[in-house]
Amino acid sequence: RIKDSIIFPNAYIGEDAIIEKTIIGEGAIIGKGVKCGVKDSESNPYASILTDDLVLIKSNIEIEDGTELFKGSMVRKFKGLEVKEHD
Repeated sequence: RIKDSIIFPNAYIGEDAIIEKTIIGEGAIIGKGVKCGVKDSESNPYASILTDDLVLIKSNIEIEDGTELFKGSMVRKFKGLEVKEHD
């Protein structure tokens, strides 16, 4: 399900992903069952005052299956999660 989001060219979104208020950069790969922008979290490792409730995902990055990215996340590099950059 994709709602109120912007998906740049060549981005891939896996099955059963839930994408809400998310901007996904060009060539990004979003794995199966990923949830973006669905919930708030007090301990969001990607929290940014710049994004308000939006989720921003940089270009050419892979988000592993089953990952949850909370509202207000800006994902440029990953901290301890299995995520890979690709060309």
